[in-house]
Amino acid sequence: MHRALSDSAPDITTRVRHAIALFHGRDTTVEGKRSAIVTLAGILEERRALLKGRLGKDEGALFEIANRIFWWYLGTVELTNRLIASRTADS
Repeated sequence: MHRALSDSAPDITTRVRHAIALFHGRDTTVEGKRSAIVTLAGILEERRALLKGRLGKDEGALFEIANRIFWWYLGTVELTNRLIASRTADS
């Protein structure tokens, strides 16, 4: 969780922090948890081409898993942070 927050660009950090707050809030509802997942899914959809370029056909399986579990979304956001950092370092 901390890496997904600390390694993200500021606009992504805001969205990830919002998703975490929704998911773990004291008065969280099922709808709030769904909204948290949708927030993270939006980030991943924006990065889908990056994932497809790096993971190939496995990108589809990744999204199938991530569509069901909040923690997979959060972990995948952190993965894309690493891929972006790696791409920047390769340049």
